Amino acid sequence: MTPAKYRRAVVPLFLLLVILSGLGVVANRWRSSAKEIHLEVRGNRLVDSLTVIRLISLPDSMCLADVDLLAVRRAVLRNPFIRKVEVYRDPPLTLVIEVSERVPIANILGPGGTIWPVDEAGYVLPASDAASGDLPLITGLSPTTKLRPGKRLDAPAVRKALSIVSVAGRIGEFNDWMISEISVAHENDIVLFTTLSGTPVIFGNAVNMERKLRSLETFWEAVALKNDPRRLEYIDLRFKDQIVVRWKEDHQPAVTNVVKQL
Repeated sequence: MTPAKYRRAVVPLFLLLVILSGLGVVANRWRSSAKEIHLEVRGNRLVDSLTVIRLISLPDSMCLADVDLLAVRRAVLRNPFIRKVEVYRDPPLTLVIEVSERVPIANILGPGGTIWPVDEAGYVLPASDAASGDLPLITGLSPTTKLRPGKRLDAPAVRKALSIVSVAGRIGEFNDWMISEISVAHENDIVLFTTLSGTPVIFGNAVNMERKLRSLETFWEAVALKNDPRRLEYIDLRFKDQIVVRWKEDHQPAVTNVVKQL
């Protein structure tokens, strides 16, 4: 390589090193000057901002650039009422903690007669957040069940009831106007009660949930509403490809109607 070509190759490299060095100086100055981090908590309603900030517990001397975002996220998720969290920097001084809290999908009747909201994962939420009567009420818990805010219910019967509510919600507005109560007194013979008429719906075990709920919806719209649902004594969903019902005026113990699944 000739001296001229060598100089032409070295000059751009030298300029690049100067630019990188300058950026490093600027970054170091920012890191050394940005000491007072402002914590901004967003999206919280159940959990107050001070509680979230205490979970993070950042040293006073830490600058924004040195914050471990994953560590902050793990710390915030220790609160049982927070379902997920996003943490990001908003330079020069703000650390944003955006939380998504748990949302009730049902109410649950405790052994003492108290009603607690519960989310899809089974976490009991504060009573002050009790959901409206539009959400199903889960009943039939064991008298020894302990309910308190933040506790996760892991009883199989409760988990099955919550799964039914979740599937009903995915189908549409089904659970808002159809299911008023889910009794789990007998885990393998779950019983639903309709909102409009209080008709018992024998659901059985929590298998083929979507098929059963869609069949019930079809029957309700095509048959029950056209024949006064208050006349229904019960609806039985335990049979494949059919719904067995009994009308109150039928005094025979046998099945009175069999509706093929559409």
